[in-house]
Amino acid sequence: MAAKNIILLGATGALGKMCINVIRKANEINLIAATGYDNINALNDIKQHFPTCTAASLKDADVADFIKKIRENYTPRDTISINAIGGFAGLKASIALCDVGYDIVLANKESVVSGGKFFINYAQKKGVHIKSIDSEMVALETLIKAHKKSNIERYILTASGGPFYSYSKKRLEEVTPDKAVKHPVWKMGAKISIDSATLANKALEMVEAKNLFSLDANKIDVLVHKQGYAHSLIKLKDGSVYPQLYSPTQDFAIAKALELLPKSVCNNVDLPDSFSLSFGKPNENKFPFLALGRTALLSHERSIAMVASNEEAVKLFQKGEIKFIDIAGIVKKKMDELTPGKIKSFDDIFAIDKESRNL
Repeated sequence: MAAKNIILLGATGALGKMCINVIRKANEINLIAATGYDNINALNDIKQHFPTCTAASLKDADVADFIKKIRENYTPRDTISINAIGGFAGLKASIALCDVGYDIVLANKESVVSGGKFFINYAQKKGVHIKSIDSEMVALETLIKAHKKSNIERYILTASGGPFYSYSKKRLEEVTPDKAVKHPVWKMGAKISIDSATLANKALEMVEAKNLFSLDANKIDVLVHKQGYAHSLIKLKDGSVYPQLYSPTQDFAIAKALELLPKSVCNNVDLPDSFSLSFGKPNENKFPFLALGRTALLSHERSIAMVASNEEAVKLFQKGEIKFIDIAGIVKKKMDELTPGKIKSFDDIFAIDKESRNL
């Protein structure tokens, strides 16, 4: 998947900026196109560092036309794309990238969660390869390749637990949006920080892992690991456990997904640096999103509903219209209202998404 030219969609968001930082350190690749929403200053900064880059401030509806225009001069043979557009809106961009044949490095997990195997199969039909930039997915991919699925008993995603993991249920009722966006380990955007605090992000990653690697839903687990060094683990059938360790930054995962290692400089673990590792079972009584994630693992429709209703519930929380602890309950209600069926088209996906946003 390594290529000389890179297109970066969503370049001005938190993950997009992390990608820019990694690309700047890699002299062998060229950022040829970038999009943002309305952060003109950030786009101008990109232009300053990459003078030949076509940088555009676009609404979601205009991204497909932008991709087609770039395709006129840069072929899939020497160009790949990074989709860092936030939320369900990124799915349409991923479809547009497939339509022109660009391989995709995904920072938009909703493409795989809401798009499901329907999107994965669509990409395969178009000859498009997909990789995730999520550190947990990069770690899992490495572990699966090293040990083979036939030898693996459990796939274990790690969660920091967010800033409120030790809170009582009563104290969780007092959580404010300002507190929820302050993650103890990772520096991220507001939405994903809130999702990390509710563990919604981990629920999405459960579905992401299943769809990306065609995993058995019953073999996916989550452990709380506050230090952030172990990004995923596997347990083999012989009982041995293997973690993938690197520092609690996104740089390593981005560089590995882009096949830039070891050429780019990354903040990797350098033994014998001193650090500790601890793991614990998540408290699903206080954080019910993991149970919702297991429900979503078994139903594409409910995966779509989980993404859509969570996006809308988080907006309500940010406006102060609902409490932090209300988010999961709202999502569960919308998921329960759906009857699992069969997705036959992207239109079906868009219709369920639209329906699930009516809270």
